[in-house]
Amino acid sequence: MTNNTATTTPIGPRSVGVRLITGTCADGFEIDSRYVEEFWTPVVGPTGILLLRTIARIPLHLDSPSHATIDLDLLSQMLGLRFKGGQHSSIVRTITRLTYFELASSEETDTEYNIAIPNRVRPVEAHHQKNWSDVIIAGHDIALALHRK
Repeated sequence: MTNNTATTTPIGPRSVGVRLITGTCADGFEIDSRYVEEFWTPVVGPTGILLLRTIARIPLHLDSPSHATIDLDLLSQMLGLRFKGGQHSSIVRTITRLTYFELASSEETDTEYNIAIPNRVRPVEAHHQKNWSDVIIAGHDIALALHRK
Protein backbone atom coordinates (compact mmCIF):
# COMPACT_ATOMS: atom_id res chain seq x y z
CA MET A 1 0.00 0.00 0.00
CA THR A 2 1.38 3.38 -0.95
CA ASN A 3 0.82 6.65 0.77
CA ASN A 4 -0.56 9.16 -1.73
CA THR A 5 -0.67 11.99 0.75
CA ALA A 6 1.26 14.86 -0.76
CA THR A 7 2.79 17.59 1.31
CA THR A 8 1.60 20.91 -0.01
CA THR A 9 2.88 24.36 0.62
CA PRO A 10 0.13 26.65 1.89
CA ILE A 11 -1.08 29.12 -0.69
CA GLY A 12 -0.74 32.73 0.29
CA PRO A 13 1.77 35.48 0.76
CA ARG A 14 5.24 34.78 2.17
CA SER A 15 6.07 38.47 2.63
CA VAL A 16 4.31 41.77 3.04
CA GLY A 17 5.26 45.21 1.80
CA VAL A 18 4.74 47.92 4.41
CA ARG A 19 4.92 51.68 4.34
CA LEU A 20 4.18 54.40 6.87
CA ILE A 21 1.73 57.10 5.81
CA THR A 22 0.52 60.34 7.35
CA GLY A 23 -2.62 59.70 9.38
CA THR A 24 -5.65 61.64 8.17
CA CYS A 25 -7.18 62.21 11.62
CA ALA A 26 -6.32 65.69 12.93
CA ASP A 27 -6.75 64.66 16.56
CA GLY A 28 -5.18 61.22 16.15
CA PHE A 29 -2.85 59.45 18.57
CA GLU A 30 0.70 58.28 18.00
CA ILE A 31 0.85 54.51 17.48
CA ASP A 32 3.00 54.05 20.58
CA SER A 33 0.65 56.13 22.78
CA ARG A 34 -0.98 54.82 25.91
CA TYR A 35 -4.38 55.66 24.37
CA VAL A 36 -3.84 53.24 21.48
CA GLU A 37 -2.75 50.50 23.86
CA GLU A 38 -5.61 50.96 26.32
CA PHE A 39 -8.51 51.63 23.97
CA TRP A 40 -7.68 50.03 20.62
CA THR A 41 -6.49 46.75 22.17
CA PRO A 42 -10.05 45.71 23.15
CA VAL A 43 -11.09 46.32 19.54
CA VAL A 44 -8.29 44.74 17.47
CA GLY A 45 -6.52 42.62 20.08
CA PRO A 46 -3.01 42.74 21.51
CA THR A 47 -1.40 41.18 18.45
CA GLY A 48 -2.87 43.89 16.23
CA ILE A 49 -1.46 46.65 18.44
CA LEU A 50 1.92 44.94 18.66
CA LEU A 51 1.99 44.60 14.86
CA LEU A 52 1.23 48.33 14.42
CA ARG A 53 3.99 49.24 16.84
CA THR A 54 6.48 46.82 15.31
CA ILE A 55 5.92 48.26 11.83
CA ALA A 56 6.04 51.84 13.15
CA ARG A 57 9.50 51.16 14.66
CA ILE A 58 10.93 50.13 11.29
CA PRO A 59 12.94 53.08 9.94
CA LEU A 60 10.61 53.95 7.07
CA HIS A 61 10.36 57.28 5.32
CA LEU A 62 6.93 58.80 5.96
CA ASP A 63 4.76 58.80 2.83
CA SER A 64 7.36 57.03 0.72
CA PRO A 65 5.76 55.60 -2.43
CA SER A 66 7.73 52.36 -2.05
CA HIS A 67 7.11 49.55 0.39
CA ALA A 68 9.66 47.82 2.63
CA THR A 69 9.31 44.07 2.19
CA ILE A 70 9.14 42.00 5.36
CA ASP A 71 9.16 38.22 5.47
CA LEU A 72 5.93 37.06 7.17
CA ASP A 73 7.73 34.25 8.99
CA LEU A 74 10.15 36.75 10.55
CA LEU A 75 7.36 39.21 11.34
CA SER A 76 5.37 36.39 12.97
CA GLN A 77 8.35 35.44 15.12
CA MET A 78 8.75 39.08 16.21
CA LEU A 79 5.15 38.98 17.46
CA GLY A 80 5.45 35.58 19.14
CA LEU A 81 3.38 33.81 16.49
CA ARG A 82 4.00 30.69 14.44
CA PHE A 83 3.78 31.14 10.70
CA LYS A 84 2.34 28.20 8.84
CA GLY A 85 1.64 30.18 5.69
CA GLY A 86 -1.61 30.71 3.91
CA GLN A 87 -4.44 33.19 4.16
CA HIS A 88 -5.57 31.77 7.51
CA SER A 89 -2.26 32.17 9.32
CA SER A 90 -2.29 34.26 12.50
CA ILE A 91 -0.24 37.07 10.98
CA VAL A 92 -2.44 37.38 7.88
CA ARG A 93 -5.58 37.33 10.06
CA THR A 94 -4.06 40.10 12.20
CA ILE A 95 -3.30 42.23 9.14
CA THR A 96 -6.84 41.58 7.86
CA ARG A 97 -8.27 42.68 11.22
CA LEU A 98 -6.25 45.92 11.10
CA THR A 99 -7.51 46.68 7.59
CA TYR A 100 -11.09 45.83 8.61
CA PHE A 101 -10.94 48.39 11.42
CA GLU A 102 -9.12 50.83 9.11
CA LEU A 103 -5.93 50.96 11.19
CA ALA A 104 -4.09 49.82 8.08
CA SER A 105 -4.99 50.03 4.43
CA SER A 106 -4.49 47.25 1.95
CA GLU A 107 -2.53 48.17 -1.14
CA GLU A 108 -2.56 44.74 -2.75
CA THR A 109 -1.90 44.13 -6.38
CA ASP A 110 -2.18 40.92 -8.37
CA THR A 111 1.37 40.01 -7.44
CA GLU A 112 2.10 41.81 -4.17
CA TYR A 113 0.65 41.89 -0.67
CA ASN A 114 1.12 45.45 0.63
CA ILE A 115 -0.24 47.50 3.51
CA ALA A 116 0.09 51.11 4.65
CA ILE A 117 0.11 52.03 8.34
CA PRO A 118 -0.80 55.57 9.44
CA ASN A 119 1.60 57.30 11.81
CA ARG A 120 -1.40 58.50 13.86
CA VAL A 121 -4.49 56.52 14.84
CA ARG A 122 -7.97 57.99 15.13
CA PRO A 123 -9.96 57.78 18.38
CA VAL A 124 -12.09 54.66 18.88
CA GLU A 125 -15.60 55.29 17.56
CA ALA A 126 -18.61 54.85 19.86
CA HIS A 127 -19.95 51.81 17.96
CA HIS A 128 -16.72 49.92 18.80
CA GLN A 129 -17.28 50.67 22.49
CA LYS A 130 -20.63 48.88 22.79
CA ASN A 131 -19.17 45.90 24.71
CA TRP A 132 -16.96 47.99 26.98
CA SER A 133 -17.60 48.31 30.68
CA ASP A 134 -18.65 51.66 32.13
CA VAL A 135 -15.19 51.96 33.67
CA ILE A 136 -13.43 51.62 30.31
CA ILE A 137 -15.85 54.04 28.64
CA ALA A 138 -15.29 56.62 31.40
CA GLY A 139 -11.50 56.21 31.09
CA HIS A 140 -11.79 56.63 27.33
CA ASP A 141 -13.86 59.78 27.63
CA ILE A 142 -11.36 61.30 30.08
CA ALA A 143 -8.36 60.38 27.90
CA LEU A 144 -10.04 61.84 24.83
CA ALA A 145 -11.00 65.06 26.61
CA LEU A 146 -7.44 65.52 27.90
CA HIS A 147 -6.01 64.86 24.44
CA ARG A 148 -8.31 67.44 22.83
CA LYS A 149 -7.44 70.22 25.33
